[in-house]
Parts: sequence; structure tokens; C-alpha cells
Amino acid sequence: MTTRWLSEEAIAAHQRLYAKDKGRIVRVLDGPAKKPVAKGKKAATPKPSKYRNEKVMEDGHKFDSRKEARRYKQLLLLQAAGEITDLKLQPVIRCVVNGELVCSYVADFFYIDRGPLVAVFKDTYEDCKGYKTPIYRLKRKLVKACTGIEILET
Repeated sequence: MTTRWLSEEAIAAHQRLYAKDKGRIVRVLDGPAKKPVAKGKKAATPKPSKYRNEKVMEDGHKFDSRKEARRYKQLLLLQAAGEITDLKLQPVIRCVVNGELVCSYVADFFYIDRGPLVAVFKDTYEDCKGYKTPIYRLKRKLVKACTGIEILET
């Protein structure tokens, strides 16, 4: 048996071309292997979100859904008309029990509603929901029990 001496460049070139895969030597092509696309089908597109919502930019704010962005526009019109004041996005409600933070709930909007009577003002937390998840239902009940705040769903 004779020993062949290879230069480092030859060894590196050999390693680039061949690699071990489960004990057998296979030839490596340039770049990672791509899955073949079946005839008549398009290449894979990004997976849609779980609840089929689309993120939207409106007035420099990023909203989780088109419904939420549409509601924001409506609230801006109500604020311009004087029906509501102090519109805030993504207010955080902290649920504390016996001095321990249990959870934090982030609503979509907070505003002060003038109401039908001029002297009556009501703090309103609002959330746009297309699908009410079990976690949302639990947190909504927890917020009501801990703080007495009722979340308006639109």
C-alpha cells in the first residue's frame, strides 16, 4: 500500500466537494440542498399567521390587524369630534394579588368617553378581537377581579 501526500489546498477542495452523511460519502453541491417543487406548484411562501391577521402600519403605528387599524381611525374621528379624549395605544393593566404581580394585560386602546351626559366621564379600555382565545378570556376575568376594569370588546 502506498501513501499519497496531498497538499492542504487539495484536502480543502476535497472536503468542499464530499461530506459524510450517515457513514456514506456523498457529493456536496454548492449551497444547501433545496427541496424540489412539484410540477404546477409555486415555491413555498411564508406561513400565514395563526389567526390569519395581517400586520398594518397606520399613522406611524403598527397594528396587529386591519380591524384594529380601522378602529383606531374611528377613535381618532371621535376624538376630533370631542366625543372622547385622551386616546392612548397599548395601555398596560397590571393584575396584582396580595402584593404579587400575577400578570400584565395589554389592551389595544384607552380613552375617556364623554358619555351621553356632559358631566359623566368614563375610563374605557378597549380590545379589538376577531377570535377570543382561552388565554384572553382568562386574563379578561382576572383584570375584572383584580382591578374592577371591564374591557370593551369590538
